[in-house]
Amino acid sequence: MKRTERYARHDTVLTRRGDGTLFYESTNGLGEVSARTGDWLHHWAEAAPGRVFLAERHGAGWREKTFGSVLEQVRAIAASLLARGLTQETPILIMSGNGVDHGLLALAAQYAGIPAVPVAEQYSLIPGAHARLRHAIDLVRPGLAYVVDAEQYGDALALDALDGIEVVASRPGSTAGVTPFSELLKGNGGVDVEAAFAAVTPDTIVKILLTSGSTSSPKGVITTHRMMCVNQAQIRDALPILEDRAPRIVD
Repeated sequence: MKRTERYARHDTVLTRRGDGTLFYESTNGLGEVSARTGDWLHHWAEAAPGRVFLAERHGAGWREKTFGSVLEQVRAIAASLLARGLTQETPILIMSGNGVDHGLLALAAQYAGIPAVPVAEQYSLIPGAHARLRHAIDLVRPGLAYVVDAEQYGDALALDALDGIEVVASRPGSTAGVTPFSELLKGNGGVDVEAAFAAVTPDTIVKILLTSGSTSSPKGVITTHRMMCVNQAQIRDALPILEDRAPRIVD
């Protein structure tokens, strides 16, 4: 598709089937699709290492991470996760909302081929919703859990459903038995991160998303690298304006 317009032109066809079914589809072909989300990170770390990738409010200013520094830290965290024996069978439960450390951990899990399971933070912060958190833990059987602040999430961390599961916190405070997030950033030189990343394929599970549970208990929806990469390619093809310059996304 030639990138001459800000928005792609509609090019569709309607097929009427004998049983009355109307099949409406786009005739635009799908552009290039990356194999893994880590390929994006490598691309931008090389093309624009000093460009800010992740940022969040910090005091009166900002805590910022560039593409170059994110790749370095993602690889270190990935090594720490692999050294703990985490695999496709031992997902990482992320109990807090969006933030820089959440982003680093999720990207490191994707890089190492370990599924991440982000859950709504109210499951942890509202006592009446703890049953949903227990259900999520029983459903995915995580090998590690993350919260941003151990004291803020103290009631949830005290649940017996988390017994035997390592908990990592950006701010561990005085909570006993919680691993500081800074420990993950130390990495592990005895782990072959390159081999782990090379083993990640388009069919590798990247995350498990839980449904809302509005009609029954939340169900886990498997998402692969291919699904994420194709989704982003579709958005790019529909909105060529995104290739005019690197977008800045605000949450």
